[in-house]
Amino acid sequence: MVHFGPKRAGAAVGSGVNIVQIAYSDAVSLTITLRWAPGHSLDHFIKSDTKRCTLPRDDARVLWKQISSALAYTHSRSIIHDDVKPHNIVWDEQRKYAVLIDFGAALVNPESLPEGDWTPSGTPPYAPPEFFEKKKCQAGDVWALGVTMLFAFGDIPLPDGSWILPRVFENEDVKDEMMQWLLRIQSMVKSLDHAGDGSLLAQMLHWSPEQRISSNDLVRHLEA
Repeated sequence: MVHFGPKRAGAAVGSGVNIVQIAYSDAVSLTITLRWAPGHSLDHFIKSDTKRCTLPRDDARVLWKQISSALAYTHSRSIIHDDVKPHNIVWDEQRKYAVLIDFGAALVNPESLPEGDWTPSGTPPYAPPEFFEKKKCQAGDVWALGVTMLFAFGDIPLPDGSWILPRVFENEDVKDEMMQWLLRIQSMVKSLDHAGDGSLLAQMLHWSPEQRISSNDLVRHLEA
């Protein structure tokens, strides 16, 4: 069961393909019971010694396309997931089918929220550079999926950053830890093969959210 705040109102889940489905909802208690999704979360598919993903590249690309479509659907409804990561993607290796789950942090029209309503939600290694500016937008989901795909393609081990996001604004050491991670991601992007999938990943991981590829354009490129 998932609890949603008033601004989320359960609008984040429903009929979208590759998105966890609603089994039951209660408008009074603002709770939603979600259907079970067969498979395992993406972080389950790792080598115990290296913590790198074991998905075949073709499977990882199918997952990439499907979760990009899930984000494009949520973004078309002015919703951001705000916690895209391997733990929130269920992969059914038999059906080759991915499902985006856990919309507990989802936000509706985040750009229109009053400044006082901004919350430092998310998971540290997947938070985008604009987090420092207290900015939440659809581009942040694209960044988080980009980091997730670096893991899915075996380019990086499962990220394990343990800093506490709210402390980024209170402690210089914590802020520096997050900055060093973001710079590491940027360094990884530069080393990718930009002749193929690497070029698309680089567009997902552009430092500037304004120049980052949109989920719609991402789907268009992946379906080409």
